[in-house]
Amino acid sequence: MQFVHPNFLWALSLVALPIIIHLFHFRTYKKVQFTNVAFLKELQKETRSYQKLRNILVLIARIFAICFLVFAFAQPYIPVSENTQLSESENVYLYVDNSFSMEAIATQGPVIETARETARRIIKAYSNSQEFQVISNDRDYGSKSLNREDALSAIDEIESSPFQLSPHELLKTVQYRNQRSSADKNRLYWISDYQSAQDIDEADPIQLDSSTIIHMIPLKSQQRNNLAIDSVWLEDPIVQIDKPIDLFVALHNYGQSDIEAAGLNLLVNGRNSSVVGFDLSAGAKSTINMSFIPSIGGWKNIELKIEDKSIYFDDSYFTSLNVRSSVSILEIAGPDAGSSIGRLFSTDSYFEHRKVQEGNIQVGSLKSFDFIVLNEPEDVGSGLIQNLIEFCREGGSLLLIPNQKGENENLNQLCKSLGLPEYGDITEQELKVSDLALDDPLLAKVFEKIPDNPDFPSSSKYYSFSRNSAPISSLMKLTGGRRFLHYLNFEQGKVFQVAVPFQEEFSNFHKHALFVPIVLKMAFNRSVEYPLAYTLERDIPLIKGIPELSQYQSELEVSNDKNSWIPVVQAQGGRTRVDLGDEIEEAGFYQIKKGDSLLQSVALNFDRAESTSKYYNLDDIKSVAQGSSVELWENDEIPVDHRIEEIQFGKRFWKSCIVLALLFLGIEILLLRFWRKKAVEPKVVLQ
Repeated sequence: MQFVHPNFLWALSLVALPIIIHLFHFRTYKKVQFTNVAFLKELQKETRSYQKLRNILVLIARIFAICFLVFAFAQPYIPVSENTQLSESENVYLYVDNSFSMEAIATQGPVIETARETARRIIKAYSNSQEFQVISNDRDYGSKSLNREDALSAIDEIESSPFQLSPHELLKTVQYRNQRSSADKNRLYWISDYQSAQDIDEADPIQLDSSTIIHMIPLKSQQRNNLAIDSVWLEDPIVQIDKPIDLFVALHNYGQSDIEAAGLNLLVNGRNSSVVGFDLSAGAKSTINMSFIPSIGGWKNIELKIEDKSIYFDDSYFTSLNVRSSVSILEIAGPDAGSSIGRLFSTDSYFEHRKVQEGNIQVGSLKSFDFIVLNEPEDVGSGLIQNLIEFCREGGSLLLIPNQKGENENLNQLCKSLGLPEYGDITEQELKVSDLALDDPLLAKVFEKIPDNPDFPSSSKYYSFSRNSAPISSLMKLTGGRRFLHYLNFEQGKVFQVAVPFQEEFSNFHKHALFVPIVLKMAFNRSVEYPLAYTLERDIPLIKGIPELSQYQSELEVSNDKNSWIPVVQAQGGRTRVDLGDEIEEAGFYQIKKGDSLLQSVALNFDRAESTSKYYNLDDIKSVAQGSSVELWENDEIPVDHRIEEIQFGKRFWKSCIVLALLFLGIEILLLRFWRKKAVEPKVVLQ
């Protein structure tokens, strides 16, 4: 044990005063005349023995009272270990977790407010000369040290953020700043609810030196239940006017209580479209189907919404999809091309079919089409090849149909440029399609049920394909595994390749029931290429933009309900990308416009990682912060400023000494007041 003010210990010499008083205190007795001398002697012996015992106890009480009073002024303490005690030269980091989970309600309001107040108390517990480095999830003060007043102001500015630093990211920040500092020690106050938004990667620890001390200060909310919308997806990616669009909504009850009679709302372009009620057991997941029918084309801003009284950021999910008013198809036909493609798309006004003969093509207009069919071409020039490649790169869908005369040299040049197998010789053999890739997304929902003996298309002669190492997806195969119809994902688009021209002497595929749904799926491919939503992260990914954006780069504007700004449009490998900027912190819909015309709508959602009710513990943090000292301040009854005093001065006992000094003074008073009566007023019986 050590003393803060050991100079006060000289006052222990005052203990001699009660000893001197005890030794030289003589009481004067009054003489009383009494006849029975023997009785007086006995009474005198009994009185003196009581007085002697009382005086010794009083002496002991006075000695202890003086000792503990002196100790209180000297302030005894047990010092902490040298590894954790405060140093005159140390970096003090304050990390205040301001992620969405900190909005949960605690005893004294939101947890985030408790975190701010805890940080303020830590700052005030230090001397005025101490400097601090404040860290939060969204504000970056760099490695700049703040004085006491600036640090308190920085704490007041911390608001809830959609982002969260992982333990690795936080400790890497501390490690980076430690390496650029000459301080003797580094101390991190980690104020958080320690929600585990992601699993700890024990294989990638952060190596901190032994001079780094981490104080974990966990804050708990009263209610940790949470109902969240995890994700939303389309039942069928092909969307059309006047046809139902089915949405599937994944819900998750992260709490420990059952949810009854809750409601899920579907809003389309701000208008309430439908409501579905549901019950969900504690910890359970559920998928709910909701649908709406678009009466007109254009971008649809779809919001799925629930009501949850605990955590709010995951109560809404935003999606945006483009319902095309029409699908434009270009058929580039050779002189002997069949008419199957024209008959298919001329039956529905939804399709804008245009047929041109090879040699009469305006190659600059190819990007305006959704689906291009190269139907039995004989002359495919280099200019057309380049423009078709660019068309596929930007998301277009292309179908290649070989020439019935076997003149496919130019077509093979295009196949080679796209990475497809080249057409070989014609094989005359009666074969049927024996393998249909029903698990491929392109054939999803084409069949409700496959009969036991299906009548698949047949072929009397077909083109063989050269060997190719590209990742080709087969849709239909002939008996023996010979390829009949396959496709290749090329950049953002798809290229389909069929082994036969649509002529009766080759195959009956163009007259088969499978022909219509499969070719329609090809045509609709471009209309569903844009993601329904993006996740709002610290670095927002480049948004996949429609091809038209590259034409109006300097004229574009991005806006939401509050602000508008000019985006950066980039062309990368034939793709149009839009950089929305790094200042976005709100989920919702963002419109990309040219003047008053809406070109594209983008939906951003908060990351659902914080919806979980899992939390890090002491062992998790120790496994990451290797080499440092990690302490858990879990007892809420001890304020953080008192803990810092203990770090600075050790375990202090001056308050206990005052209490003990008062206790012994009280014992002295009781002895002097009540013991005397018992000693001098004995019960006497005369006989």
